[in-house]
Amino acid sequence: MSTVFNVVDETAAVSNAEVSAIASAQRLSIGQPTVGLIVIGDELLKGMTPDANILAAAKALRANNIPLSRVSIISDDGQEIVNEILRLRKEVDVIITSGGVGPTHDDITIKSVAEALDLDMEMHCEMAELLLEKMGSNDVGEDDSDIDVGDRRKSLTRQMSEAQRKMSTLPTTSVLQYLAEEEDSEEWPVLQCQNLFILPGVPKFFENNINRLAAHLPGASSTLEQPAQVGGSQEDEDIGLSVDQPSQTENQSTPSPRSDTYRIVLSLEENSIVSALNASVTAHPHVSFGSYPIVDDPVFKTIITLEGRFYNGGYTKSSQRLLELIPDKTDTENSNNAEQNTQKQSLFFSKEEMDKNVAMALKDLKSKLPEEGIVRIDSCDDLLLSK
Repeated sequence: MSTVFNVVDETAAVSNAEVSAIASAQRLSIGQPTVGLIVIGDELLKGMTPDANILAAAKALRANNIPLSRVSIISDDGQEIVNEILRLRKEVDVIITSGGVGPTHDDITIKSVAEALDLDMEMHCEMAELLLEKMGSNDVGEDDSDIDVGDRRKSLTRQMSEAQRKMSTLPTTSVLQYLAEEEDSEEWPVLQCQNLFILPGVPKFFENNINRLAAHLPGASSTLEQPAQVGGSQEDEDIGLSVDQPSQTENQSTPSPRSDTYRIVLSLEENSIVSALNASVTAHPHVSFGSYPIVDDPVFKTIITLEGRFYNGGYTKSSQRLLELIPDKTDTENSNNAEQNTQKQSLFFSKEEMDKNVAMALKDLKSKLPEEGIVRIDSCDDLLLSK
């Protein structure tokens, strides 16, 4: 059964901003946020080191059926980081950053996040204590667990090095998320600031963090501690979306379904199948097709992949296709066909619908391709082939 929503706007015309907010709220409620990744580091732009974190993020998110919608690689420049965060917040539900979280002068990601979210920076006592526990202190003072926050911060500051003080200064409302399956004293938490998750850039640490985070994002509303709210956006208020935290019962969500996937291995050159492939792509807009040429193989020449789309439209909050799916208020009030209205309001496909869509597309594409050119069809979408 497809998920539906009710339009809350009082006017017939629905703006792009309203569509974005409605779609975002609905995606989060059913457990499939869209994600944008910002990879930060001059060393990447200068070709000094290869990137490994984009691949790690894409694999981890896909394994949990979460769309990675945008990836940006930018320099260690504060204003660039701020601008990119502000841009992505209009397009995706969750932003993950990689890099720029150490103690040196070019580690400015956390400060830039605070600026983008219009938050102050302050010592985060939990982070300070964690740094002292794992890295040691300069001055072991008296037990200060019972003193007030102000004196506690002074005591922590006295014990910390300059590097520790910088790394423990975080945006207000920051939350440390401990995501390990079992209690692990060696685990470092993931830093969350509203809908941003700030990860280290060192590939080993990034991969460990993104694997744990991706496993929690499908049900993030129920499994992640919620940061303190400083008020919802005007956009949410304008369309009637609640800015309060839902109850625990309302928060329960499960990972969204993923459709069957298929891989067609061909002995045909890619340029010889363009017409057939384009015809199938046009005929099946709810299926994602991929075409990949293979070089220097005597048998395999092309791989085509098919996967059903979860969204009944585009992949991001800015998808214009979503506008077509929101009924006119007048039409909704005047129509006597409740089933038709429900279908019109559906933004998402069920697994059964996705599987049906992709099966029809596979059958159609097979009929358009020369039978002798099809080497095999597999139930997967891996691009690595074995003989």
